[in-house]
Amino acid sequence: MSEAADSSPLNPATAAMGLAWTFGLNTGIVGGIHALTDNMIFYASAHTGVIYDDAAGTQQSMLGHCNQISALTTSHDKQYLVTADKGADPLLIVWSTNCDKNAPGKPLPIRTIFDPHGGCGVTAVAFTFDAQYLVTLGDDSPQTIAVWDWTTEEDNPVATAVVEGEKQTSLMVNPADPFEILSTSAHAISFYTWTPDSGIQQYSPSLNPKDFKHVPTSYTQSTFLPATPQNTIGQALTATADGDIVVWTDRSLFNLSETLEKGRKAGVKIMKLHTGGINVLSVVGDKYLVTGGEDGFVRVCDLQFRLIVWFERLRSGPIISITTTLTHTLQPPAKSDTALETPATELATLETDPEDLPDLLIATRHSKVFRLTKPGDGIVGAVGNPLISVLMEGSYGQMHGLAIHPKETHFAIGGSSGWLHVYDFTTKKPIHSRRLEEPWEETRDGTKQKPADLLSIQCLSYNPNGSCLAIGFTNGTLRILNPTTLQDLPQRSPASHRAGIPGYAVAKGSILRVVFDPRGRWMAVTDALSGIGVFEWKAGEWGFVGRCRAHYLEIVGLLFVPPPPDGSVSRLISVSADRHIVEYDLTISTITTGIAVKSKARIDQINRPVSATMHPSPPLRGPHDAPQHYLLTATTASKFKIYNAETGMCRRTVVAPAYGGDIRFLEFIPAHSKDASSETTAPRFLAYATKSKVVGLLALPLDGNPHNSMGMYAHPGDIAALHATPCGTMLLTLGQQDGVVNLWKINPDTIVSPAQTGAAVGIAPWLDLLHTGEDRPARDAFVREMEDYFYYAQLRSQGEETTTSRLITTTVSLDQVPLIMQAMGYYPSQAETDDMLNEVRYAGWFKGADATLRNEVDFEELVKLYVNHRPLEDYTQNDIFQALGYAKRMEPGVTADGADMDMGNSEAKNEDIIGKEGLIALLQQYGETLSAANFTDAMQSLLLNDPMYRGVFPERVSRGEFVENMFQRVIQKALKL
Repeated sequence: MSEAADSSPLNPATAAMGLAWTFGLNTGIVGGIHALTDNMIFYASAHTGVIYDDAAGTQQSMLGHCNQISALTTSHDKQYLVTADKGADPLLIVWSTNCDKNAPGKPLPIRTIFDPHGGCGVTAVAFTFDAQYLVTLGDDSPQTIAVWDWTTEEDNPVATAVVEGEKQTSLMVNPADPFEILSTSAHAISFYTWTPDSGIQQYSPSLNPKDFKHVPTSYTQSTFLPATPQNTIGQALTATADGDIVVWTDRSLFNLSETLEKGRKAGVKIMKLHTGGINVLSVVGDKYLVTGGEDGFVRVCDLQFRLIVWFERLRSGPIISITTTLTHTLQPPAKSDTALETPATELATLETDPEDLPDLLIATRHSKVFRLTKPGDGIVGAVGNPLISVLMEGSYGQMHGLAIHPKETHFAIGGSSGWLHVYDFTTKKPIHSRRLEEPWEETRDGTKQKPADLLSIQCLSYNPNGSCLAIGFTNGTLRILNPTTLQDLPQRSPASHRAGIPGYAVAKGSILRVVFDPRGRWMAVTDALSGIGVFEWKAGEWGFVGRCRAHYLEIVGLLFVPPPPDGSVSRLISVSADRHIVEYDLTISTITTGIAVKSKARIDQINRPVSATMHPSPPLRGPHDAPQHYLLTATTASKFKIYNAETGMCRRTVVAPAYGGDIRFLEFIPAHSKDASSETTAPRFLAYATKSKVVGLLALPLDGNPHNSMGMYAHPGDIAALHATPCGTMLLTLGQQDGVVNLWKINPDTIVSPAQTGAAVGIAPWLDLLHTGEDRPARDAFVREMEDYFYYAQLRSQGEETTTSRLITTTVSLDQVPLIMQAMGYYPSQAETDDMLNEVRYAGWFKGADATLRNEVDFEELVKLYVNHRPLEDYTQNDIFQALGYAKRMEPGVTADGADMDMGNSEAKNEDIIGKEGLIALLQQYGETLSAANFTDAMQSLLLNDPMYRGVFPERVSRGEFVENMFQRVIQKALKL
């Protein structure tokens, strides 16, 4: 990465991008919410640990992981926190909340364990009661369990063992005995004892079906029960997916008077506590057992398993975590509890209400966290009750859609769950939410059933004035909502795929993106079948104009070009991975004639566009100058290419950030509000996001300087969307798998481009892309070689055989540029050569400063052209073999998958054998075409003096012979010359 990428994201005030807020939490961690104080909770959000203060409305981010956090815990006194992940380069980090160096409320990392469990990461983690040791379950195979003395500098665990049986998923350390551990998997329970000297011993008890009426189908979570006067037999509990709890003791059913040896327990009882599965077991104050179910119910029992309080109207999804701020033992009641028969109401309490039951913090799989205040007072268990306060409400499931309101400080998100959430990114609070689902259908017998095609949100977009919100679904439906009420806008003309349901049936595939023209008159969508659909605003509603499929691969950019000053209709352009740009003529497109294609042009020969957006227009050169509009694309070759929207000419090619894979999202950041008084409001920075993990910024203008860019891990997995706020000070990114929205504070002045300040920079940053600063001899040799060719080109252009004095200048004519590139080992095609020359020729036009065509280039510009245009990686033998595979498919009688239709021809069926006819057909139809005569002449020139071929290309040749024998020998001969 560039030097600018070293800016630490831990400090939002100084980093180029600092994490200001995170919306959402990791719902895959059971027990993943921990209460630190009455108002502060600790949880994980994607790859970030978060401490959220509900009273102050603040978050403290704990950054350091590259993978999604898979396990976390706290010490009993809440002084130490632990976060751990699994994946590539996993970490386990111990944080302190009570350190002299800490800022108020800011945790400090005090211990990091790199690559735990052999680099496979951690599935579960737990502290011993005294916080001296950490116990972890690995994600390795075979799975291991390890005990770490994290207070020392030792990087290896003090004890470790291979877990026998299936992989365990949860972990618990006995609070009364740090040398006893309990783990749970779907079909097995394991107890462990350990010492630093003897290591770890495992015991896995089983349930005999003859001893019980039924045995559980699967286990979910386990816990130890504290030792009390009523519990002197070392009890542990395991919750099941059937709603039961299994009671384990250190006594056997065959002999209840004899204590089993330490580390061994036997199942003695199975009790039904829930009608559905139990996800969470939590012991509160050594007095109460609180359970949370898959059905969303919460029940509170005493340690004799007698029901005290239950809540059945929470309606927030399956329970995944229950916690309290209690760190001490509650006093036992004055009189023993009595189990009463109570009616099956929504809430029931005993006559002796548990007044000392503390507030409960509950998290659900639907990303909702709420507090049950005074749960022992017999409150009505509904979320609308004032004693039930919602602390957080996020999204769940895979997320795909993100849109920012153009006028308000609101943004909307949606995904596979069908829920649409609207938040305010200044207050960090939810505003509206609605689940978009289709109505229940009535069958012939009058019963109602859910329709088969549930709505899953794929994309979102506000129109330019924010008066409507368009939503595209995976079933090809488009719906338009009022952004304030989230209700569907009136639709007089039914266009849905099912009668009576709002929306428009645009395509058979998923709607991938929705865009509006700047004036809000036109709306266009793309779908997964590489088609587009167009709508027009008429008579107070959106009318469907038509659909067109002009591409055969994914459309990576759908753009409205602003109309000319004397025009009324915006131009619609699509950019596809099939390397084509298509312009549609909206002036003659109607519902009867369909969408008219105005032009289609190929923009690349080898690399594919992966994203596209409108580039800011350069300033006008004079009062009579017409605005120029440009398209910016990112390609699979890690290059940015800028095209003139009117002519399709490539005006600039520069190196793009190559870390993180292909750049899938591009957005220019609006000028900061503090710059509103300046003469220009043109964007100064470009935000980008790769398909996975990386988000970054680049300073404008785009020139390939790596020092003008930065990138950082913003999400642990795929990124679904990226948008800048209208004020230009914030950036929102959406994680696809984690369902988390990260709000980043932008401080782009840390990567201000020298072109913006007028500072001289030279060619050193571009040379860094060829040779690192440490490889100084190679860099100097490259510069000297290019200088030699630079000055030799001047001599050559003035005549090599003349005796007159030659004029040596600081520039070289453009016609010499391709020759210098070839001399340096870069052999551009004719189209690539034209792009290079046009970039120099129209450089002044692009800047909007000078309309004079340039015919010369200086040395620094020549070096930048070479670095920006040459491939970042050399072509390999496998690349050539793959290209020759296409020639195999072009042979007569060969099917599209490369199989020969003549089954008797064993040679033709061999994928390694390439026919001459197939190679000629490939060169005639793709790229810069080469005729059969030109092919014969070229091969004759290359192979004329070769004794094996004697100037004739063979009728059939293997790929290995073509690369390793035929042309290697030609190259070796050329080098000798």
